[in-house]
Amino acid sequence: MRDGNTALEAAWAARTKNGLSQDLRALEETAHFTRFDLECRSKTCSGEVEWPSTAQARASIPLLLHNQYSINSGVRYLFPNSPGPGPCRVSVLFEPQDLKVEPTYE
Repeated sequence: MRDGNTALEAAWAARTKNGLSQDLRALEETAHFTRFDLECRSKTCSGEVEWPSTAQARASIPLLLHNQYSINSGVRYLFPNSPGPGPCRVSVLFEPQDLKVEPTYE
């Protein structure tokens, strides 16, 4: 789910990554994940969230999906195809929603 081929919009990426990182750090203990990694480009942020086990990841995904983030963002996730014992790294994609409302003309 990495968006490394997308052009970098540095100011947006830095601001958005900072906000999402703070949100994830605040969620870390409750959702029981051990680490996360994010990369933001111009319209999305992608990365991985790691839990100690697949069972913990599956139990905690709803917390990740329904968290109140500092940006208005949809969240997608992808579990590994064949998770084994040990840490489980889940790919995540944050898709911030544009808050601009276009006027409607009747």
